[in-house]
Amino acid sequence: TADLIRLNSKISLTGNLNGIIKDSSFKSTAYGKISLGSSSILDNGKFDISVNDKTSSLKGLGLVGGAETKIYLHKKRNEFPIIMFNTTDGGKLLNSLGFTKNIKSGQMDININFLDNDYNNYRGQIKSKQFSLINAPGIINSLSVLSFSGIRSIISGEGVFFEKGQANIFVNNKIFNFDKLYLS
Repeated sequence: TADLIRLNSKISLTGNLNGIIKDSSFKSTAYGKISLGSSSILDNGKFDISVNDKTSSLKGLGLVGGAETKIYLHKKRNEFPIIMFNTTDGGKLLNSLGFTKNIKSGQMDININFLDNDYNNYRGQIKSKQFSLINAPGIINSLSVLSFSGIRSIISGEGVFFEKGQANIFVNNKIFNFDKLYLS
């Protein structure tokens, strides 16, 4: 149990770690908060951690910004890491990860392929169902006014509701680029 347990140069745990080291392998169960640099990627949860000479992985379930979230982080030797999130409230997840505050609720899957070992550059895909976009760009607000439910949701402040959405993202030193954004 510690305030800070470094799993590698970027990933740390605040909480409890209980495991077994055998030869070059390490397996453990951890409880607490997982951080990537200074950002929390899971506020409170249970994680299974496995490390050997070929791969390392972290699989867990916990809360991110108050939303129940599953996380999977995997890294093969001599390759860049991948991370996957699955949550019942994508708005809270995106806000907590620092992506955007403009999404409310929604089932969401995020898959990220890091392009460096510093976790600063990555490519990924976000898929979501049944979410609202608040403070939407003008074109989206204009198109949503064409329906009665669109007028009501804009006036009430609930945002523009979407059944499904998908976006490819590319992030380089905290600059976000979106490619192939689909909304329905």
